[in-house]
Parts: sequence; structure tokens; C-alpha cells
Amino acid sequence: MPISSAPDATITRTEALALIRALDPGWHDAEGDAISSIVASAVAIVERIESVEPVFSMDGEKAPTPPPKSPDFVTRTLDLSNSHTPPPGSPPLRPDFGDVRTTDHEYGWIVFLPPKEHYEPPDWFKPVVDLAHQHGCTLVLFDRDAACIDGLKTYNW
Repeated sequence: MPISSAPDATITRTEALALIRALDPGWHDAEGDAISSIVASAVAIVERIESVEPVFSMDGEKAPTPPPKSPDFVTRTLDLSNSHTPPPGSPPLRPDFGDVRTTDHEYGWIVFLPPKEHYEPPDWFKPVVDLAHQHGCTLVLFDRDAACIDGLKTYNW
């Protein structure tokens, strides 16, 4: 629902408060806040939401992303098809992700990414790591059912 900060835009205090609470459940109004202050908060929240750039979701469609700086307890994950990994070598049967923590799951792998300055990925993995860091991801989930992303190399195996 678009909100205008134009003087002729009309919204009641109750509507503004309901909108703000729907968009930002942690927001609390101070008793007696002026309607202009409440509307300004609602407009700021909507503008913040509308300015967010999309990233790829598991099904390959564009999906909204949260603001770039997330709280420390929120982790972002890049979901990719196993086709973006070279064929696994001899046991352990997983691609070489370099010196990072990984875990296997039934249909792929989870790779825990350290900050760029603390990790030199193998050549095949560099574009994936760059894409993950570009979108603020700290995990890469490779799964057989995830989407292939245009621009990333795929492997036949």
C-alpha cells in the first residue's frame, strides 16, 4: 500500500499505528505522539522496504532481501544447485571448498563462509563466494533441488 507524504494524504492515527505495527512489530509509539510523527515513521518504514534490492530465491525467482546490515543473530544463505559444484572426488565425497567449515546433508552441502579477508577459496568456488558476499550471505547451501543461477558455471556429473 503506497503512502504519500504529500499534505493532502489522509490517514488516521489508528490506521498509521496499525500500519507501523504490521511493518515493524518491534516499534512502540510514545503516548501522545503527534499524527505527523507517526505518519513520518510509517513513510520511513515503507521507503526502507521499497528500497531493498532483490536476490535469487531457491526457485530462481527474484525475492526481496532485508536491508544489507542485519542483526548479528540473522544469517543469510545463498541457495544453489549442486550443479554449480564440480564432481566430488574420492572419499569424502564432496567438492573441495578449501579451508572452511562444511557439513554434508542428505542432498548436498552447507558451506560456512568466513569474511573475504580470512579465506582464499579454490578457483571454481570464487564466483560463488563473491556472489554470496555481494548479498551478505554467510552460508552457501548446495542442494539437488535448488535453482541454477545464470552467470555461475555448471558442471555435468
